[in-house]
Amino acid sequence: MHLNNIYSIIRQLAKSSDAQNLYSHAKELHLQLFKNIVNFTQVQLLYLRYLNFYSTLYLDIYLQEVDELVLKDEIYEDAYMLFREKKKTTSSDQDMNQSKPAQSQWVFKQPKAKRTF
Repeated sequence: MHLNNIYSIIRQLAKSSDAQNLYSHAKELHLQLFKNIVNFTQVQLLYLRYLNFYSTLYLDIYLQEVDELVLKDEIYEDAYMLFREKKKTTSSDQDMNQSKPAQSQWVFKQPKAKRTF
């Protein structure tokens, strides 16, 4: 089987409503998705990444951040998620630049020493 076919099959599985429901419940109820809880295989890790990927994508569709049309093709899905990540990174960089404390316009001087007569 060709590697691209495996990726496509895992994506289709993770995209399904049954898998998304299971993933959602597993997160909320702390359920195990696999028999093993450590030492995940590459296929398991890939499946978990795509579950999260599609969970995020479906949430953005629900929040009307993007149209459902994005689900028409894997290329659209990937392009949107890249755009989303870049937008998130750019906005956080801008927030960091804006959140730097402005320099004070006040000038504090040392008090003059008291003179004694």
